[in-house]
Amino acid sequence: MERRTIYSLLPSLRKNRNDRRGIALVNNFGLISILALLFSGACNYNRMSEAVADSTAAGTEPWADIYWPAWEIGMNGNSTPSMNSIDFSAANFILFGNDFTTSGTFVSEGTSGATWLDSTSARMVVSKVHAAGNKVWPCIGGANTDSWFEGATNSTNLQTFVNNIKALVQKYNYDGVDIDWEPINNSTQFYNFIVALRAALPSPYIISIAAPYTGSQTLMAQVAPYVDQINVMDYGLLQAWSGWVTWYASSVYPYAAGGKTVTDVGGDKAVPSCDGGGTPPSDGGTHGLIAAGVASSKIGIGAEFGGCVWKGGVMQDGNGVLRAGEQWTTAPSFRGDVPLYSRDSSGIMQKYFDPHRYYWDPNAQAAYLSIQGATPAQDMFISFDDSNSISAKFSYIRQKGIGGMIFWDFGFGYPGDGTYPLLTTIKKSRLSVR
Repeated sequence: MERRTIYSLLPSLRKNRNDRRGIALVNNFGLISILALLFSGACNYNRMSEAVADSTAAGTEPWADIYWPAWEIGMNGNSTPSMNSIDFSAANFILFGNDFTTSGTFVSEGTSGATWLDSTSARMVVSKVHAAGNKVWPCIGGANTDSWFEGATNSTNLQTFVNNIKALVQKYNYDGVDIDWEPINNSTQFYNFIVALRAALPSPYIISIAAPYTGSQTLMAQVAPYVDQINVMDYGLLQAWSGWVTWYASSVYPYAAGGKTVTDVGGDKAVPSCDGGGTPPSDGGTHGLIAAGVASSKIGIGAEFGGCVWKGGVMQDGNGVLRAGEQWTTAPSFRGDVPLYSRDSSGIMQKYFDPHRYYWDPNAQAAYLSIQGATPAQDMFISFDDSNSISAKFSYIRQKGIGGMIFWDFGFGYPGDGTYPLLTTIKKSRLSVR
């Protein structure tokens, strides 16, 4: 693809570098509405979100599952509000942090290096969530746990592992279990594990899978009859790789102006998105799972209470990175998994946010900041999920008739002031999708 092509798909954002206010807002809601939406817990929706919601067909209430890591519930100090101030009626919770060994046994809480959710916190969370009418279950696994799973699910250890998971679920009165096997290098063992797990935890226990964006669609279709949710981790998928372009941490669509698909430099791969589609559709995201035969009602998309920061580099016009869809001659720096809020005030909303820097991409359905520095090396493009993008994703769920959404992770979205505005967004958006 000719380099200028991708640039022609997106509105120009460049201004005179002496204009320290950056770039004029291109969205349809003004400064006051942005501040109200981002910093208050009120139920105000911007015009874009309302228009999208009004155009969609009626559907059932989707699931909203929030991952809550053990180290945010008291192991390493609270980075979330007190349990008494959390609106547990807004979503289900998946408790992340249950270490296990290759022999299929769990690492005991308190063991050095373990990220185990202690029993007191687990029982308290379960009690609070159930009292609010929602469900809660543990996540088994995480990034780079493939070798653990392969050992725990071989023919010798499989039944022991399954029995231990069942015992964990029943001990704490959990509503099911989430499996996060990353990466999945043994499809046969994965399939056998899920089948055995369903036999041990029949319905109404929930079995959910944190699924890769691409590469495992056929396997997901094979295990779909045995699980309730297949949630695609379609966030944080792109970095400053050679031959690619700048893009959002988690957009709904891979589209730019005119509905054209943004691709890599060679033009043969669509940038990742929740939809996963292009022309023709890629094998990722929602499109990939449906094409493989997974029922729409079992598919979930993903969002992150955080995002990514691109900085500097040399783009084709000689400036640093300022937006999505840019190609570079010198790669910009990249940081992923950056929280919206953090205890050291280095979160996106704390360190970088200014309403004059805020933009909404109506084609990709994504929020971002564009920061023009004193020099190109200080230019920044920051992509993140916020109230606007979460509302847009729930509208997408309604349009496509899919099951729901997962969120990583709870502590990333907490401002530290005792409030949790994104929980309000989730709750109101779910109700609007009924």
